[in-house]
Amino acid sequence: MLEGNNRLHVIDGLRGFSLLGILMANMLIFQYGIWGKDELQFFALSPADTVVHKLVKIFVEGSFMPIFTFLFGFGMIKMKESMEARSLKAGRHLVRRFLMLLGLGLLHSTYLWEGDILAFYGMMGFFLLIFMNRKAKTLLIWGTILLCLFGLLGLAPLFTGPMFLFGMYAAKKQWFIDPVGERSAYLRGMLIFLPAGLLLKSLKPLFPQHGWAGIGEMLGGSILALGYIFGFALLCSAVKKSPWLRRFEAVGKLSMTNYLMQSAICTSIFYGYSLGLFGKLGVAIGCGLAVAIYVMQLFASAWYVKRFSFGPMERLLRMWTYFSFAGKPKPRIQQQTVSS
Repeated sequence: MLEGNNRLHVIDGLRGFSLLGILMANMLIFQYGIWGKDELQFFALSPADTVVHKLVKIFVEGSFMPIFTFLFGFGMIKMKESMEARSLKAGRHLVRRFLMLLGLGLLHSTYLWEGDILAFYGMMGFFLLIFMNRKAKTLLIWGTILLCLFGLLGLAPLFTGPMFLFGMYAAKKQWFIDPVGERSAYLRGMLIFLPAGLLLKSLKPLFPQHGWAGIGEMLGGSILALGYIFGFALLCSAVKKSPWLRRFEAVGKLSMTNYLMQSAICTSIFYGYSLGLFGKLGVAIGCGLAVAIYVMQLFASAWYVKRFSFGPMERLLRMWTYFSFAGKPKPRIQQQTVSS
């Protein structure tokens, strides 16, 4: 949501990185269906597919969508700050943005793929307006309370909700502004959250017969996501001039376009109106396909951002948000000068 030179490279890179994990997790849905992905015993997996599936469950599934959720909350606060600096009312612009996300999500889920997340983000955006002007400490407290509450109650559909608040907290605390200076904080966060998340997410595969293992898996998803966030930020601070990091940033700048493109490519591969390979490739090959698609997006996105400021879907969203064909906000100061 940041613009021009004000964009944070770590945030763009994180957004691009999260799309890799989201695609690998979604590949199970593309191949086996939104319900079938949890009933893979009916698909006669090979031993290799069984091992890869367990690895995906521990390292990927449920831990990359929360990163994207965290970044949504972070970007919402940064967008608010940017608009207020231009003497614009953030609320009305954010409402328009959330309405369009909701509309695009409904179109996406109805006509392309049932695993859409855009509509959920659009709906959550209206809820987050309640917290937009709250203090950072309040956001941290509410996020922690909701994380524990949803985990204990087993409310899986709502479990990414607290990550929105943690992202808003991070934005208010000015995280990721100085990656080199914050390197020690990133290291501490990675060493705390990464092993804790992996341990909690390993409980269900190790103890599938115990109900408490499922609670650990849900808690572990968000905790591991925080570990990945700190780990990626630490990596960015160490290799900030890497061309690969620039490619991750490019994917992140075109996140909505790339996300929808992933749906278009994968439904064409697996659904009946095209190749019809639903349930035929296996988990291991599906993961390899996800990596291949993502690598293609890495290079295509890097080529695109050298020539255009915004992706096609990003420009459409900005045009609607600001009611401007240029996709840029109109400062109220100019309007006040004319009226005076």
